[in-house]
Amino acid sequence: MITMVDKRAQPVIFQTRMVQGILRHGKTQTRRLLKPQPSAIDAVAAQYTEYDRGHVTVITVSGLEVVSPYGVPGIHLWLRETCTLLAMPTGLEGADHLIRGPLLGQSLADRYGVPHLAGWQLAAWHDGTPDPGGWATKLRRVSGIHMPRWACRVVLEVTAIRAERLQRLTVSDALSEGVTALGADWLRANFPEYDREYADYLTRDAVCLARNEPISDQPNAPIRRAAPPLGPDPITKYARLWDTLNPAHPWSTNPYVRVVSFARLEA
Repeated sequence: MITMVDKRAQPVIFQTRMVQGILRHGKTQTRRLLKPQPSAIDAVAAQYTEYDRGHVTVITVSGLEVVSPYGVPGIHLWLRETCTLLAMPTGLEGADHLIRGPLLGQSLADRYGVPHLAGWQLAAWHDGTPDPGGWATKLRRVSGIHMPRWACRVVLEVTAIRAERLQRLTVSDALSEGVTALGADWLRANFPEYDREYADYLTRDAVCLARNEPISDQPNAPIRRAAPPLGPDPITKYARLWDTLNPAHPWSTNPYVRVVSFARLEA
């Protein structure tokens, strides 16, 4: 079902890897550090309190109020991510993976540093999508905080918000955080033991390919391949991901976080 996107949708920054988790791996949660953090003798209420001003607020034992920047369940969020902004002819074919923007007038050309050409428009290219001309990857990147609204490819609807300690994360939560989108390259870079296991897997798989043995006697049976390593469990993956994003408040300190659950809408 397509839901009409609220024009008052709020921007929120996501890493491209996590956007891909939403698009391809069923990511439906995000955890953000609660700011300010409650003191050691404080405690977060079991639930948020909704106020007339349209925000959801955490109330702590000492009376500290932490207002959620994401409003209340039902609000829409449009995702900002690193992208490449470029100019293209309005009738260019084979560019379905680009997000098409406004027609390119002189003021827009000056703002984005692109040539002013009649019959052209702005467009945005995002990581993980085909590069139709083979040149978008070579252009200057624009950080998510500067990404214009028209370049958005994902809009979310907040379905629930809660506050809790980070280490209350369950396996189901970790999967909902999109850890399956991290990929072998990220795992190899962040887990030395997995890197060794993966290198061994590549060697074994090369031997299997050289032998060219089918998995059965059936016609057109696929070639026998080595099984890749499973890697760390979902919670361990997420803990490492959290530490790379929040070095000042690592997993080991078990900070309070705001858990935002969401559903994807049409952008």
